[in-house]
Amino acid sequence: MKPGWKAIKCWACDNYQNIWVLATKVSDPTVKQIFAAGADYDMVGCGDTTGAPDWREPIFPEGTYMKSIASAGMSAYGIDQDDNVWEWGDHKVKNRNNEPPVYVKAKIDIEEKRSHPYKLVWFQNNGKVPVKVESGRSWALIQVRDNKTNSLEMYGWSESAKDGRFG
Repeated sequence: MKPGWKAIKCWACDNYQNIWVLATKVSDPTVKQIFAAGADYDMVGCGDTTGAPDWREPIFPEGTYMKSIASAGMSAYGIDQDDNVWEWGDHKVKNRNNEPPVYVKAKIDIEEKRSHPYKLVWFQNNGKVPVKVESGRSWALIQVRDNKTNSLEMYGWSESAKDGRFG
């Protein structure tokens, strides 16, 4: 772990030997940060093509950290401290014309790269609170709680189709 930080939770992707760690600052445990290391630059989420042989900070908006991450392949998915779902990695899912957006690109001052994080706004726009995310090589399964009915629902996210699928 980076000096001055204490790991409190970790997630791994065996397929590309990547790992993400949620850590707290030793001098101020209220400060949390995600660190990443691994071979695949898309999955690390640092916005360049160098990968991360040492711990690096993924390029989420300042103050954003993941409380849950899942990945088994081409992309990583996370739920942040404000219950937003994020996707980063090799993006294939797209917003469709004439439909409300499923996701928006994070407002970060970097050049667009494949690993640029995207926030899936569809859930909040439809009164759904993410509870859990799981992932396979080219898909994610997201469990949400409906704000109106308080019921649990499942949504699938697939990158296997040319234009992506969500539903």
